[in-house]
Amino acid sequence: MKIFLPILSLMLCLFQGKAQSGFLKNQENIFHESTSQFIAVKLLEADARAFQCNTWPQGWIYPTAGEYDLLGTKIKLNESDLAPFKSIYFPNGDCQRFLSLMSLCDLYFPLFRKQCEDQSLHTDFRYFPLILSGCNQSYRSVNNQSGLWAMDYLVARRQHLRIDSLIDERNGGDFSSKAAILYLKELNNRYQGDPLRTILAYYTGVPFVENIPAAVNGQDLIDGLNPDARAVITFYAYTKALIESARVGNHLNSYFDIQGQFDAIVPQQEIKKEALYAVLGSNKKAIAGMNPVYIGNTIPAGYRKVPFMLDKVESLKFEAMSDSVYRWAPPVMINEVKATEEVEEIIYYKVKKGDSLGKIAEKYHVTVKQIKKWNHLKSDRISKGKKLKIIRTKTVVVKDPAPKQNDRVEPEVETQSTTLPKPEVQPSVTNPLEEQIGKMEQQATACLKKKDYDCAIHQYEEIISLGGDKEVYEKKIAKARKDKKAISSADHKITYTVKSGDSLWSIARKYPGVTEQDIMKWNKCNENIKPGQKLIIHTKSSSKSK
Repeated sequence: MKIFLPILSLMLCLFQGKAQSGFLKNQENIFHESTSQFIAVKLLEADARAFQCNTWPQGWIYPTAGEYDLLGTKIKLNESDLAPFKSIYFPNGDCQRFLSLMSLCDLYFPLFRKQCEDQSLHTDFRYFPLILSGCNQSYRSVNNQSGLWAMDYLVARRQHLRIDSLIDERNGGDFSSKAAILYLKELNNRYQGDPLRTILAYYTGVPFVENIPAAVNGQDLIDGLNPDARAVITFYAYTKALIESARVGNHLNSYFDIQGQFDAIVPQQEIKKEALYAVLGSNKKAIAGMNPVYIGNTIPAGYRKVPFMLDKVESLKFEAMSDSVYRWAPPVMINEVKATEEVEEIIYYKVKKGDSLGKIAEKYHVTVKQIKKWNHLKSDRISKGKKLKIIRTKTVVVKDPAPKQNDRVEPEVETQSTTLPKPEVQPSVTNPLEEQIGKMEQQATACLKKKDYDCAIHQYEEIISLGGDKEVYEKKIAKARKDKKAISSADHKITYTVKSGDSLWSIARKYPGVTEQDIMKWNKCNENIKPGQKLIIHTKSSSKSK
């Protein structure tokens, strides 16, 4: 035997191919994603007591170093193996992750065991999906392996599973498990009942296993693998021992309770998922969580292998509003950008009874000083019937070549007819100070349109400091403050209780002017909300609480 040891060592080096890198780190990510998936969260909501670590006062029975049985093969685990495995299942000593994973095992293992028994395969294969996907139907790897069994595309197609832009049957339950077990049986037959080669061929690919010498088996085979490939086998053995050391409640019953909240529909026409969100107010996460097979943006008509699930309330809505759902189309967004330019407009205003220079200036968004200068007035007094020249800036859409610099747009309404003789005196050139005041007037007007009263008040105060008519602008400031107070007093803060099927989008729709981003900002939360959660909504007095 000693003569063959150097040869055996050389042979082992030959099959240490490139396995999937970072296995343990990847496993950490898989379990994190798995325990935050829709079904796991719903199981926690259905039976929160089963997820409390303090219900296990005697502590967990952790596997220790020694010999383990996996698929009828004896496998040795060292202390160096156990520490990282334990930290993956119990990060920072917390058992919440393990309890969540155990609830998923309780849900799926009876199905996996039955499929193994139907194909006369060792029932230890039922633990494999926990290693592959964390028992997550929606799992997808960077290599496009998908579903509970992390099936490769070509393998799934060879097993006659449908995979296209709308449907991925790898994410299903019964038929995807049957397809995976059939493939494992095929590999098991290929390697003459060698379970270690079968596992490695499924996980790392057949070419990797073909490089392992036929004479190497059992523990020698494991010891000759690279660290990542070896971790696949040893972590698998640890997982089996850990799960067998603990049991949780019957979460299959909890799952039936969850399913009782949903109804199946079979669309007669293709449906856009966005239509469900827009018309029925469906929750995106719930739709994805209950329908992992439906991977596209639309639900195909007549696909009956896996019924499409809707919340019971939404199912009733769909029954009543199916025509609206079928006909729904996304709103057309018109983003037409037009070229504009500013031109001067001359207006001849006829003074009416009760007019003042301040009133006229406010009407046309100019200053009193400008009106006096344009009309050579020595005082603020004006008489009824007098015609005043007003020059203001107007923004127009450019359709034809830009007008020449000195061209002016003639007045339309409330102006002197163009047949009247033009005044002999041409307007003087506005000095820089007056030009600055004019720009600040325009800025204040823009602020008022946006209901930014603080901005408008600031502009008016600046104008006064530059020598603008104090009486006129103090009145404008007073009006802006009054309008601001009226808006503020109309604000109301309400508390909204999240209901089943709610999403931030559907809640925001209940209150005009409120967006999803507003709700997340007011409540310092993200889009993942739960039934019963209290949300603060700032709305107007005209809005009604839903």
